[in-house]
Amino acid sequence: MLINPTIVIAAFNRPASLQRLLNSLLSAVYTNPVQLIISIDKSNSIEVRNIAENFEWNFGFKKVVCHDKHLGLKKHILYCGSLTKEFEAIVILEDDLLVSPYFYEYAKQAYSFYKDDNAVAGISLYNYQVAESCFYPFKAIDDGSDVYFMQVASSWGPLFTTSQWTIFETWFSKNLQLTDVAILPNYIKEWGTHSWKKHFIHYLIAENKYFVFPRLSLTTNFEEEGTNSATTNIFHVPLQLANKHYVFQKMQMSLSVYDAWFEILPSCLNKFNRSLVNYNYEIDLYGSKDITNNNLEYILTSKQSQEPLLSFGADLFPLETNIVLNVNGNEIGLYNKSKHPFLSKKLNLYNVLDAINLEKEFGISIVIPLMHFDENELKTTIQSISSQTIKYCECIIVSSVENQTVLSDFMSLHNFKAHVIYNSQTKDLSALLATGLKRVSNGIVTWIFAGNSFENDAFSKVSSIFKSYASINWLCGVNKENCDNKTYYDLTNYRLNQGEVYEQVLNNNLNTSTQGHFFRKNCIPGVADNSINTQQLFFRLMSHYQLIVVAYPFYNNKLPLIKVMFSFEEKKQLLSKYAHFKSGPISFRSKLISWFLKIPPLADDSYRWYESSIKKMPDVLRFDSINNTFYFSKY
Repeated sequence: MLINPTIVIAAFNRPASLQRLLNSLLSAVYTNPVQLIISIDKSNSIEVRNIAENFEWNFGFKKVVCHDKHLGLKKHILYCGSLTKEFEAIVILEDDLLVSPYFYEYAKQAYSFYKDDNAVAGISLYNYQVAESCFYPFKAIDDGSDVYFMQVASSWGPLFTTSQWTIFETWFSKNLQLTDVAILPNYIKEWGTHSWKKHFIHYLIAENKYFVFPRLSLTTNFEEEGTNSATTNIFHVPLQLANKHYVFQKMQMSLSVYDAWFEILPSCLNKFNRSLVNYNYEIDLYGSKDITNNNLEYILTSKQSQEPLLSFGADLFPLETNIVLNVNGNEIGLYNKSKHPFLSKKLNLYNVLDAINLEKEFGISIVIPLMHFDENELKTTIQSISSQTIKYCECIIVSSVENQTVLSDFMSLHNFKAHVIYNSQTKDLSALLATGLKRVSNGIVTWIFAGNSFENDAFSKVSSIFKSYASINWLCGVNKENCDNKTYYDLTNYRLNQGEVYEQVLNNNLNTSTQGHFFRKNCIPGVADNSINTQQLFFRLMSHYQLIVVAYPFYNNKLPLIKVMFSFEEKKQLLSKYAHFKSGPISFRSKLISWFLKIPPLADDSYRWYESSIKKMPDVLRFDSINNTFYFSKY
């Protein structure tokens, strides 16, 4: 009798993610009753449990398991796998996944075909398009079937049978530590202690077993921040959206079998290109292997050396296609390992992670320290962030735990994607801001109070400035509240250098708030290690970087500009600590000219360049609306 796999969801503290996954399950096709288990690891999120218990599953039996102790990701997945003792086959879905409408049809057919295959240790519902080993694009070579095989465990929709999990569990009980690490790829060794997947890959390699993967993905990963992940969207893949009958085949017959480095096996490549048959070689087309890791005499690699025994181009993708079709070129070569020093690889492929990191260098992270919860204020701010058109935009809301319930409800209601961090019981701005700054991942950083808002095109304008001017590390725009209906912005009250900062401290009229300012992430190394107030952040930036004022409204502060009143002791300490800020005295002649230029009709823009130069103020950026660019100006 054909067994219907049980669906097991591993949930933790992401209510919106869980709801999205459950909605996709409701849209899937089921021809028989299906059991659903929702396993919830202990967290502070009551909403996750409410969603699970209130979810109506009309396709069969539903059970919610709420753990009374926090397991962590590794133990939680191991618990889910152990449910194979109760159910003949299970599909494990973490809560940040989405399923294809036909995921269950694939699961049933794949289970039926591979349930008694001893070479198969698990079945994946996910299809890789980027190699985890090196972050280059990946595509399994076509061999006429709908599947390929790899010594990589799937964590984004694995299916396990009772037999498969029992064999792994028995092996794992005897190999709890990664003692034989030499056989593991370096990228896997770097995974943290929360990873169950690295133990399963260790098992696959040690026991020469494989996972089955579909060529069209039945799940996709939203890569929402969790125990083992940050957000990059590298592994977000297209889903199969049409029903089909799958063509499966045994691994022994497949021409599409890959190792843990996402490299095709030599036994497969030999069947395509007979010129390789007489060589005992390993494959390193991505150039990510340690070539001294085994005793094989030869290597087929994209790493460069002199006089290869065989050589191929690297214009076609997947890379092995170049060897299959004997494409001429010098990008890939077969070498005797002992006789060749190898240089860096030479590939036409772009590295997906490098490309994303380059884009994220000019992406923007916004920290919102939430000292109190006000629905209308927060809504105003997040709507202004949601309206931005920049590709990489990250919002981090930091709040005390007392706001957890209302904030979770608010985020679900408005379907706003943000990282919400709860900082014990504190409402202190310094602690909240420091917590947020620790978590930023994009190259440009700003922070703002709830209730204030950004202009619609602010982030794209800021990003373009940082891209265009490598010398700029810190900038601020003019406050829209103070410049509505103005075509020319007077920047006198915004421009600062170290000498002017010293003078304003002396006169008790310095605004040290960096709210709405934008600065590069690398400007604040170590600043967020402990709590930091806005004054400390301001002086940290001013000590190392020049503030550039932009004659453009990036944000709207509903509160008027605040001049900080320092106590006698605070002023004394600041003047002493930043004595090196003090500039030399301005000559009487310069003071006289500056005063003279303020008298009408001389007080017009044509003379401002002189006033600015005698104050030794930095240039400002002004916006050219005709060419949609920014340019430096003396005034």
